[in-house]
Amino acid sequence: MVYETGFRGTPTLFCQDRDEEVLASSSATTIQKSFPALRLLREVARSIKRRPKNHLPLAKVPGVDAHHATLIWDWNWEEADGETHHDSGSLTVTEMADVISLIVPLSFASAGVAVTITLLLSMSTLVAQGAELPMQYPRVSFVALFSLATPAYAKHRARISRLQPDVASVATSMLGSFNRSILPDKMTTPTTPPTEFAEQKQIKQRLRALDHEINKKWTIAENSVAVDCKAYVAAILLVSGLLVGGGLAIGLSLGTRIHGVDPFNVTVFCWVVAGVVVLVMKSIKVENWPWKDFMYGRVVCRGVRELAANSNISQQDIIAFLLHNETFHVLHAKGPYNALFTRKSNDGFAIDVKIQLDTLLRSGFVVVKVTSYTGSVLVCLDIRRNVLAQVLQHRHWKVNDPRLICFEVPSEYNELEECNLEWSEVGWQRVVGVYNTMGMRFH
Repeated sequence: MVYETGFRGTPTLFCQDRDEEVLASSSATTIQKSFPALRLLREVARSIKRRPKNHLPLAKVPGVDAHHATLIWDWNWEEADGETHHDSGSLTVTEMADVISLIVPLSFASAGVAVTITLLLSMSTLVAQGAELPMQYPRVSFVALFSLATPAYAKHRARISRLQPDVASVATSMLGSFNRSILPDKMTTPTTPPTEFAEQKQIKQRLRALDHEINKKWTIAENSVAVDCKAYVAAILLVSGLLVGGGLAIGLSLGTRIHGVDPFNVTVFCWVVAGVVVLVMKSIKVENWPWKDFMYGRVVCRGVRELAANSNISQQDIIAFLLHNETFHVLHAKGPYNALFTRKSNDGFAIDVKIQLDTLLRSGFVVVKVTSYTGSVLVCLDIRRNVLAQVLQHRHWKVNDPRLICFEVPSEYNELEECNLEWSEVGWQRVVGVYNTMGMRFH
């Protein structure tokens, strides 16, 4: 599956084989290598679908109660000339030759093969020595979901879902909502309503608008984020200026027309009101707003809660932006919930809000459940921008490979409602699936 992360739609390739092992990449060059294979897979599927059904069925495999395989696809792509396309459908095959015809391009579209091809092309470019360089496939923007499974595998996944309802396959997990595709739990033709596509388009436009607003109004430092608020400051100064000017005008215009009253007392009162307005409106934004920053029309925020209150952007969107773009800014994060950040400092920007699972996915992380000798464990994969490959295989042993781990997995057998993440070396026996509990919070 190729899905988008971040606010600008950074492509990420995530693959899961029939044995539940996963391999992912967010390298744009690597992901482009999978597009020709996916296009070939689609053409092969459409060719098989158009062919008359006049071949002998696939021989029944012992122990398998149904002798067919189903391919489901749903993808959107944009050509280099700007032309957009969408295609979805399903195909059920009963012949081994057709299964092989589908498996070959599907295998070449996997992250492992795409990484290998990328490295091979890099090596061939280095040794070319002035010769003609290998031709590259034109860059295409796309998101896609392809799933090939048998009824036996569907039963296997259904059994895992009954025993461990907090995990899912890639095709049916929350990741599906990030690639603008909807794939049903059962192996049927995907039918995405037009309203669903409209909602997905609105979400994408909202994220792009947020990204534009953040880049325009935020200034990120090592321990703070300054937000442009010139309109707010201008409104305060305008109101206080009217009070000051109005009070002065009252004092000058009244003169001695009111006997026994100094008209400039009214002026002083208006000035006091103007000062109170400035102080009150200034203290609403943040606890400590220096006059220098106030006059420059910017408010310096030292935590997620302050930033959300002053930017009208939700707390989870702020965390998603800071996490996904961590390599492109200088911000250092401090606790209490900064486990996911690479750069940490006791005098950094406070991550004072717990992070939800959908925020993790939007940022470029994926949480996978594995089984270790001590029980179930959650492993957090970091596949943010330009990660060549991340792999989770069965029978992994802890050898100088620290990972972000949650040892106490919330379940129906305990009262835990949150996942506590920590860096640790851990080994496991088997990969179970993608963690898929909506609303779960991490810290």
